[in-house]
Amino acid sequence: MNLKIPIAIPCCIPMLFLALLLCDSVAASQESAKKALAKKGEQSEDVEKVRSLLGEMRQKRGKELTELAKKQEKDSKFGQKVKQLVDNRQKHKSERKEGLKKMSELNADLKEYLYQADIALTAEQAEALAHSDGADQVTENTANGTTAGSQNPDQIQEQQPESNHNVQKRQAMNPTYYTASKWPGGVVYYTFDGTVSVSLKSLILKAMRLWSDKTCLVFYESATAANKLMFSTTASGCWSYVGRIASWSSQTVNIGAGCEQIGVIAHEIGHALGFWHGQSRHDRDTFVYYNAVAVIAGQEDNFDKETTTTNDNFLNAYDYGSVMHYADTSFSKDEVTPVMYSKLGWTESTPSPWQSTMGQRMGPSYTDLEVMNALYGCKSKCATPLGCYNGAYQNPKNCSSCICPPGVYGDTCGLVLPPGTGSGYAPFGVPNLCTGGVAPKATLAWQYLTGTVGTMDTSIQNWSDYAYCHWFLYTDAVNRIMIEVLEVGDYCTDGCAYGNTEVRVWENGDWGKTGVRLCCTADLGPTGSLTLTTPYEPSYRAMISLYASYGKQRFRLRYKAIPK
Repeated sequence: MNLKIPIAIPCCIPMLFLALLLCDSVAASQESAKKALAKKGEQSEDVEKVRSLLGEMRQKRGKELTELAKKQEKDSKFGQKVKQLVDNRQKHKSERKEGLKKMSELNADLKEYLYQADIALTAEQAEALAHSDGADQVTENTANGTTAGSQNPDQIQEQQPESNHNVQKRQAMNPTYYTASKWPGGVVYYTFDGTVSVSLKSLILKAMRLWSDKTCLVFYESATAANKLMFSTTASGCWSYVGRIASWSSQTVNIGAGCEQIGVIAHEIGHALGFWHGQSRHDRDTFVYYNAVAVIAGQEDNFDKETTTTNDNFLNAYDYGSVMHYADTSFSKDEVTPVMYSKLGWTESTPSPWQSTMGQRMGPSYTDLEVMNALYGCKSKCATPLGCYNGAYQNPKNCSSCICPPGVYGDTCGLVLPPGTGSGYAPFGVPNLCTGGVAPKATLAWQYLTGTVGTMDTSIQNWSDYAYCHWFLYTDAVNRIMIEVLEVGDYCTDGCAYGNTEVRVWENGDWGKTGVRLCCTADLGPTGSLTLTTPYEPSYRAMISLYASYGKQRFRLRYKAIPK
C-alpha cells in the first residue's frame, strides 16, 4: 500500500525563491557587464582586479571622509542652513514629479565595478586611484570657506591665466598628460552592436550632434576602424570609459534600460570624449560645499576631485549647469538632503539660488562646448581669427561665423533678441511655444513678465530635443536690473533635469555663462520669491530663458531698473 504523505512547505520558501531569482538576476547582470568591460577578449584588463582596487580605494576614502563628517557635524552654522533648505523642500514636496532615474539605481548592479557610478576604468587607472594619497579628495570643507589658498568664487572669473598649464581650473582630461586619450584630429569612430534598437540609435546620433554641431569633432560610423566606440545595451546601466583607450580596437559605451534620454546619452558620450564629472574639478571646493555627512556609505568616490596632473578646464569658470555635473542630492542618504551646496549667493537668510542649476540632463551647456573645443584644439582649425561678440567663439567648421551663446545671433553674435515676445524653438509636436507677455525696457517702476513653454501632455513620452524660449531685458547703461522671480514650475524635479527657468546676466560682455536655473517653488527660497540683481560692472542687460525637454516650464516675474 502506497501512502502519500503531505509535505509541509514553509511560508518563507516562496520569498527565498524570489530572493534567489533576484540574486541570479543580479549575477547575470554583473556577468554581462564583465563581458562588456572585456569585450572580445581584446580588452585584456582583469575586471576583477579593477573591482578589487576600487574596493580598496573606497575603504580608504570612507575612513578619511568619516573624519571629515565628524568635523562637519560640529559646524552648527552650516547645520542651520542645511535644515532651512531641507525644511523648505519638504514643505513643497508634493510639487515634485518623477525625474530621471538616479545613476545609483540604474547602475546598482555594477557599483563595485564602476568609478563615480558610471565611469569604467582600465586596470592602470584603477591602480593609480587606489594608490593615490587622497590629498586632492578630502579637504577641510566648511560653511565658512575652504582650505588655505582657495579663491573667492565671486573673484575667480577675474583671475589672469596661470603660467603653468597643469594647474588651471579643470573638468576635461589634461591633454598634456593624456595625449593618447584624445581622439586624433577630433575624429571619433563608432559602431553599434546587435542589441541597439533603431529608436535608440536615433537618440544616440542626436546626442552626438549635440557635441559635434558646435565643435570641430566629427563622428563616423565604422565597424572596422582601429579605435572606435561600441554602443551597446548588453549590460545594465549607463556607463563609459573616459577618453580613447588607444590600445583597444573598441570600447563600450553602454546605454541600458532607463538611460534612453538624450541628455543622459550626451553625458556618457562626454566621458568617452575625455570629460570627467563637473563636481570633480580641482577647484570644486571653491564653489561647492561637499556635505560628507549626507552621502551614502560606499558612494564617497562620486565626489573625488581630479588632480592637477589629470585634467584641465582651460580657464573656463566653474559651471553648475554642465551636463557632466551631478545634481545636489545625487547619492544622498535620504534623497532630500543635498550632498553638494553652492557657495555662490548664499546669505544668512536664504540658500544659494544655484542649487537646482546642478544636475541638468538636457544636453551640453555652452561652457561644456567651449571646454570641448579647447580640449581638441578646435581654435587652430581657423587660420584667420574672427572677432566674436557676447562671449561667442569662432566656428571651427565655418571660420567666417561664430558659435553664439543662447539668445544671441548673427554671424559674429553681435545681436541679441529684440525686446518683446520670447523667441525660441520647440521639437515637432510640442505646443505652447514661447507664450507669455512682452519685455519692454526696464524703468524705475516694476513691470511684470510671464512665459510658458512645453506641455504636460503625457502622450508625448520621449522628446528627442528640448524646447526653449528667450526674453531679453535691458535698461540704460547707468542702471542695473533687479529681477524678482515670483513663480516657477510646472515640471519640478531634482536638478531641474527636464527643464527650467534660467536667469542670465550680461557680464563683462559675455552671455555664455550658465545662469541661475529654477523649476520648483522651493527653489525660490523660504520667502516664496527670489530677488536677483545684475552686478555693478557693465551689466545692464539680462536674459530670461525657458527650457523644457519634457513637461511644461513657466515663470512669472517682475523687474525694474535701479541706479548704480
